[in-house]
Order: sequence, then C-alpha cells, then structure tokens
Amino acid sequence: MIVRRFFYGAEDGAGGGAGGAGAAGEAGAAAGAAGAGGAAPAAGAAAGGEGAAAGGGSKLPKFADQLPPEFKAQHAKDLESYADKKLGDVLGEYFTLKAKMGRALLFPDPKTSTAEEIADFKAKMGLPENAEAYEYKLEAFKDMPGLEEFVKQHRAHAYASGMNKAQAQRDLEFMLGFAKAAQDHSAAEQADAKAHFDEHLVKALDPDGKRPADQVTTEAAAIKNRMILFFTKSLGNAELAKDAAARGILHDPTWARAFATVQARLEDAPFHDGKPAGGGGEKPKRGTQGSYSPEFEAAYGGKE
Repeated sequence: MIVRRFFYGAEDGAGGGAGGAGAAGEAGAAAGAAGAGGAAPAAGAAAGGEGAAAGGGSKLPKFADQLPPEFKAQHAKDLESYADKKLGDVLGEYFTLKAKMGRALLFPDPKTSTAEEIADFKAKMGLPENAEAYEYKLEAFKDMPGLEEFVKQHRAHAYASGMNKAQAQRDLEFMLGFAKAAQDHSAAEQADAKAHFDEHLVKALDPDGKRPADQVTTEAAAIKNRMILFFTKSLGNAELAKDAAARGILHDPTWARAFATVQARLEDAPFHDGKPAGGGGEKPKRGTQGSYSPEFEAAYGGKE
C-alpha cells in the first residue's frame, strides 16, 4: 500500500521524475514482489505497471543507456525500432551498409567536379568519351543495305541519349531487327511477285475469269514483250531496267501494262509533222502559232 500511495502521489511527475519513469516502474515491481501478504506482490506489480505507463514506457534498446541523452532524444523514434536487438546486430547492419556505400557510384556535380572525376565516372558507367567510341557487333546485319549510314546516325543518337556501350548495342540490335524484318518481308513479296508474275498478270487482265483463256494469255504475252522492248529498245537503259526489277516494278501487273501501253504508242502512232511558229524560215515571227498539218492538229489539238 505504501508503494501504491507513493506512485499515486506522483501523478504530476513529482514523485518518480528524478529517477526516471522506467526506473520507478521497476522499483514498484520489485517492491510489490517483496511485499508481505498475498495481495502485496500483486499490488507492487500493478504499481510498477502504472509507473511505467506514467513515464511513457521503456521502448528503447538496452544499449541505449550507453548513448548521450541528446542523441537519444534526437533519435528516439529510430532507436525504438531496435528495441529487441542487441548492439552486435546494429553494428552488423552498419558494417553491411558501409560496405555497400563503398561500392556506390556517386554522380559528379557538373559545376564542381573536375574533368578527371567526370571522366572516371563515365568510364565506370561504361559511357564512351565521344560518339565514335561506340563499338558495335554487326555480324548478323552486315548485308543490310544502308547499314553504314544507319550505324553512324545511331552513334550520335546513343551518345546524345547517354547510353553506355552495352545499352547502345542492345538498342541498335533492336532497331536493326525491325529494319531487317521489314526488308526480309519486302524481299519475300518481290520473290513471290516474280515467281507468279504470269498468274498475277492474267488475273489483272481477267479478274472475273469471264474472258476466253487463250485471248487473255495472248494479251499477257504481248504486254510482257512490249515491256521488254520498252526498256531494251525505246529506253535502251539496262541499269534502269535493273533498278526497276530491284524495286519490284517489272513484276507488278499495273506497271507492266503501263510500260506496254507506252511502247505500243511509240510503235504504232504515226509521226505528225508541224511547222514552227511563223510558218518556217530562218527567222520565224514570235507570238504566232505556226502552220500545222491537219493530222498534227487532230492528234495534238492544233491551234488554240
């Protein structure tokens, strides 16, 4: 009962404040344990609990007693998370964190860092000194058209984007993969157009299949022959024919019919002569339409 009255009397902190609430609680519990009679231990334990509650309870780890009061007050919340840990546990975490921090890579401040510090940072990050320093592995794409120019542009892109060498390699492979897939698809389409050109041409001439087969076959053969004559005779340019073939134009029924039409006009259309402005002579008069033959006028509109 003496203990209970003592702690009740210290509601405002006057009783156990000097020794600390935790200590008061422990003293109360001890007094309760040593009290006489059956009710005394329980009363003492209750008094100890009340004393701990009055002071807010002791949630700090045991090793906190070795810390300066100012430090405990400043880091009380953090220390509470270590209430169930020993000092060795805390030191173990500290040494682990210290080792990780030792391996950490700090970004240099462009305003205060030296050129050597920035260069060292770039080297550790795998960043090249300039765009030309990117070295790519291009074995899988060596036969792609325009590869050299594409790689040149990608080096500038990678450097401006701050990519390290590994990142740049992966990015280039990703982009070239798309380009190669598109080229392969186009090549496959051209190969199919070439292999089945006759079928496609017949289908274009007779989409509904209602015309006589021999008539359609004859017309298709005439178109092919005239197209060949257009490039070999009328144009006389083998390189242009190769370029048209590379682009798939020669095996496109629409283009084939257009070339054949031009060649037919070159072969069949008669030449209609016309005299220059002023009716001829060494010094034709300006501003006149000239004298044209009736055939020329009929073919090309004659005088306005």
